[in-house]
Amino acid sequence: MLGSFSGRAGGNILPARFVKRTGVSGEAVVTQCGANESPWGIGPKGTRRMALTGWDDGFAAVAGDDVNVFGPGDDVAPLELGGTVAVGDYIKSDSVGRGVSASTDKDRVGAQALEPGVAGQLIRVKPMRFDLSV
Repeated sequence: MLGSFSGRAGGNILPARFVKRTGVSGEAVVTQCGANESPWGIGPKGTRRMALTGWDDGFAAVAGDDVNVFGPGDDVAPLELGGTVAVGDYIKSDSVGRGVSASTDKDRVGAQALEPGVAGQLIRVKPMRFDLSV
């Protein structure tokens, strides 16, 4: 599947985090990635209730919500970092779906950094999907 797609959240998803596909039926169900899990894409940047003062729970989606996901084929997506990355670094998921540098054989890459950044920052990345071979 190329480019953005829609799915149903199978759990809580924080903004700009790697997500994995968990649906086994025809419906695409996505949940937030854990450490070095195979990313299917990157969830949306914003929270689901950002326009409702006092109601924003900080999540991009919760179980049952429809969620748009950036995927391979998209030129740019926002991703929150869990560590330092340089321009051109391949990026994998940390334990809570944030991006960290991928450098070990069999790391599951979900994006490539288009700009440098450090933990906690949102950077622009190119979504992709492959296992690193070093």
